[in-house]
Formats: sequence, C-alpha cells, structure tokens
Amino acid sequence: GAGAPPAAIDRTAGVDRALTAIKRWEQTGAPRKLLFALDHQYTPAGLTGLTALKGRDRSVGDFLLDLQERHKALVVHLGLAQKTESGSAYSEGGGYYRGGRGWESDDPYDFTINQVDGPERSVQA
Repeated sequence: GAGAPPAAIDRTAGVDRALTAIKRWEQTGAPRKLLFALDHQYTPAGLTGLTALKGRDRSVGDFLLDLQERHKALVVHLGLAQKTESGSAYSEGGGYYRGGRGWESDDPYDFTINQVDGPERSVQA
C-alpha cells in the first residue's frame, strides 16, 4: 500500500556526543586512527564508498559522513581487515595402510593443536 515516506533520521544528538568523545580522545595523545568493524563482509570491489554499504553498515556510514561534515579533521576510509592464525598440530591416531600407500584414520580432523602463533592482523585500505 501507499503510505507516508519514511521520516529522515535525525542524528544530531548522536553526532554531538561523538564529537565530544573525539575531542576528549584528541586531548589524550592516543593514536589518531580508529578501526570500526562493519556487520557485513565486503569484497574490494564492494567497498566503493560509504553510500555503497548495506543494512546497518549504511546507517553507520551515514553517521560517519555526518560526523565528518562537522569535524573537518576527521577523515573516514574504508578498508578490508584480516586476522590470521597459524601454528602446529599433531595427529591423535591413524597409521599407514598396508604397503605404505597412505594414511588411515577414522576421522580426518583428528588433530590436537600443539601451538598457535599469532594472531596477525592487517588492514588493506
């Protein structure tokens, strides 16, 4: 049915609170970069700008654009973040087939983690 168009969202109060927090953060001498994780997963081709975000991410993008408009020193960038872990594991059983032709185990995932190295994190802008 034809209904009234949705009302514009007023983010003024939220932007004001964020500006106050940013000003306090700037005074602490803390690092000048902040990473904010989005809800959806995007490919590099999908990160064409804040207006291309989906769902709740789009609302966050709109909020950041409003915030950037009021705080000219704030610069918003999109990037892909990745976290990887590596390490070693050992088998809990199994053995060679007769004739040494392969590995025999009832469960191919029957391993115990021995050591985890990392995690390593990277951001691609």
